[in-house]
Amino acid sequence: MGGAHKKNYAVHLIARMKIGIIMHPYGEKKPGGLPRIIFGWAESLMRNDEKNEYVIFLKEKPEHEPNLPGKNWHTEVLGTGRLWLTRLKHATPCDVYLFNTPVLPLFYKPRRSVIIALDYPYKYLASRNFFERVKRLFIGWYHGYSLRRADHIVAVSNSTKNDTVRFFKISPEKISVVYHGYKKICEVPEQKPLLTIPEKYFFFAGTLKERKNVLRIVQAFSLCVRSSANFTHDLVIGGKNEGDYYTALQEFVAKEGITKRVHFLGHLNEPQLSYVYKRAEALVFPSIVEGTGFPILEAMSCGIPVITSNIFGPAELGGNGAAVLVNPYKASEIADAMERLTTSSVFRASIVAKGPAQLEKFSWNQCGQETRKILEKAAQTSTRPRRSITMDFRVHFLTRLLTTGAFLFAPLVFSKIHSRQWTNKKKEQRFFIMPQLTRIGDIVLTTPVFHTIKKAYPDSFIAVLVSRKAAGVLTGNPYINELIILEEYKFHLFRLIRRLQKMSFDIGLSFSGTAFSSALFFWSFIPTRIKLVYYPRLSAEFLTDWLNNIQTRYVHHTSVPAFYLDMLKYAGIHTTYPKTEVYIQPETKEHVRVFLEEQGIDPKDVIIGISITAGNKIKEWGDTRFGAVAEELVRKHNARIIWIGGSKDRNRIEALVGTFQNREVHSIATHFSLEELAPLIESLTLYIAVDTGPIHMAHALGTPLVDITGPVDPWEQSPFDEKSVCVLPPAPFYPSSFVFKMRGKSEEHKKALDAITVSEVVRAAKYLLSKRNIKMS
Repeated sequence: MGGAHKKNYAVHLIARMKIGIIMHPYGEKKPGGLPRIIFGWAESLMRNDEKNEYVIFLKEKPEHEPNLPGKNWHTEVLGTGRLWLTRLKHATPCDVYLFNTPVLPLFYKPRRSVIIALDYPYKYLASRNFFERVKRLFIGWYHGYSLRRADHIVAVSNSTKNDTVRFFKISPEKISVVYHGYKKICEVPEQKPLLTIPEKYFFFAGTLKERKNVLRIVQAFSLCVRSSANFTHDLVIGGKNEGDYYTALQEFVAKEGITKRVHFLGHLNEPQLSYVYKRAEALVFPSIVEGTGFPILEAMSCGIPVITSNIFGPAELGGNGAAVLVNPYKASEIADAMERLTTSSVFRASIVAKGPAQLEKFSWNQCGQETRKILEKAAQTSTRPRRSITMDFRVHFLTRLLTTGAFLFAPLVFSKIHSRQWTNKKKEQRFFIMPQLTRIGDIVLTTPVFHTIKKAYPDSFIAVLVSRKAAGVLTGNPYINELIILEEYKFHLFRLIRRLQKMSFDIGLSFSGTAFSSALFFWSFIPTRIKLVYYPRLSAEFLTDWLNNIQTRYVHHTSVPAFYLDMLKYAGIHTTYPKTEVYIQPETKEHVRVFLEEQGIDPKDVIIGISITAGNKIKEWGDTRFGAVAEELVRKHNARIIWIGGSKDRNRIEALVGTFQNREVHSIATHFSLEELAPLIESLTLYIAVDTGPIHMAHALGTPLVDITGPVDPWEQSPFDEKSVCVLPPAPFYPSSFVFKMRGKSEEHKKALDAITVSEVVRAAKYLLSKRNIKMS
């Protein structure tokens, strides 16, 4: 009876919910994309829902009541002011609230809340002055504060979900991706705009802001005009003609002498948009940062091609070849796409033909159903407020607590350590090793340490602490006696300490050099505590150095695996085994065999694996460049390409593969665990990627590889042997990304990557293929 009672307390079913929707902005005379999305979301929720009751909260009283479906709703005006959301506390109480933009009341936490997250442009765009920087810092803090307090988050794209996890350390399990719908704008009765529009034109629709990249659209158009006298199209821009950015656009147009061919129509209502869309050659919408992109879907529904960005949300909306994806930072790529659409009717028709299939993913009806389920689930959770606390927060908090305790109880702990040191009469040496917990590549580089210890002390016991996300790379390693998964102690970190104390380790090796490792070793009563230190570093790491009795300094531009092995001299080990190792489990080989068979890939084929993503964004080379490399290797070597990534990379990879004509030779592998990834990489003829974890797995498995090093210091951990080629930027090259050093500027990283050309990577690949006697076709 007691168990049933508890269950009913935790999850209580609500036959009829009262749902509060914060509809802001709303009531603007010239609404942009955001108000239309928010209104569409509310409308989709309420359509065909007679069961629940809705309260629409508005900031100020509109001229007209919202034209929403059904009769089971009413509006309430909260009033203006900076803290207007706080007035929800005194408004009609609801079971669950739906917020957007994404913000919750600053001084009031609603009973249950779901937030819609669109994008975070301020995280990518540079601030123009000090006041704007301060404003963006506050917005970033406020967004993080709201997202952490919400019960659930709805992201409009996988790109937005990834950014939410990356910038605000939100658990991915707390975020659901729900694609919004679109309006078939060309079915709206058309109305001719006030200004005359030309006969043939490219069209942009949206607000005239930096992140919309309108200036680069105009630059691309200018390139088209200058490059060919046969280019007779004009450029039509729809959006409010106001602000500094609009002024800058006008100045550039005048400077280029194309004033008569660039038409600023100002804000367009829906009937006017219908008129302009129907007659446009294509929509040009290459945003620099965008969570979604309403005009992309509108243009597809009108049967006109779309040129959009190959990054963020637009790459998802325009995936599967339904749009021309371009690098938004390169006006030349935008111009090439515009010219190709005007000169190749076949290409244009192929893009338009793929639109309807892509549009099936975006339905207001489906959006409403999925959001309603999320709201119902949130409403059925416990009424007690629950705060989302990440693993990083727990580790950080425990480190502070343990370090403070170490100051207070140092004499007692040191006494315990010395007592254990003299009373431990075991023949075996017990090692506790802490690598960089989540970094796959770094963990692979520690594997020679395990082998070396076992060779020196065959009866030794080795335990390794690692994060679950990276543990797979050590599965099956015969030199490790026990893997300790950090997340298994997510809510009981003190139990981890107690367990380590009972295991009576003799030597602790910290290859991460963190304050957490120092505190953990100290309170685990490990007699010999060896810590890697480096400079510059965080103050917390410096302040916890005294908790270790051996500190060994890492000097930059030194081989990391060699340095790890050198640290073993403090454990009395001087003969080392430097080869990295990854072990394959028999059952995972079968999974790979089935995958290759399903894809029609013969093991004798030239199989080339390519990873376009990296755990660290600063290392990414660019999807289009990888695509160019793949096409060249398919053409020259009849290669089969396997695109390797995580589940979150699938849409991005599908968007890239959708641009190829011979898609049958391309396969996507985004559903493999780390254990399964090892035999897949081993089966490859060649592996190409930036300097990231799987590169080091390939090196350990003996698979030939091309490492696009970019900004990474090659002397620290890049693989060097007869089966590996590291492609470096041309001299003079100064690394800006290091294993233990604070990163350089993002501009330096980008410069290093941009300096590496497609032809250099292809040349490296052909060199390795020639060593295996693989002939060109």
